[in-house]
Amino acid sequence: MAVKLLNKSHQQISEFLNEIVLMTGVRHKNLVKVKGCSLQGTQRLIVFEFVENKNLAEALWGMTFSSGPW
Repeated sequence: MAVKLLNKSHQQISEFLNEIVLMTGVRHKNLVKVKGCSLQGTQRLIVFEFVENKNLAEALWGMTFSSGPW
């Protein structure tokens, strides 16, 4: 899993939950799935499916790159 923390989010709970519902409804081979979310005070957590040992380009296009200074 991969977790995104939205710290001190000013987004309303209803807006955040609507966004989560929209993201969970999208199915595409190039997008990771949303596994869940958490609300606590002004902090919002989104839990995503984790793609192990790949960078974004490799996951999307199968391209591999050597380690670089980026």
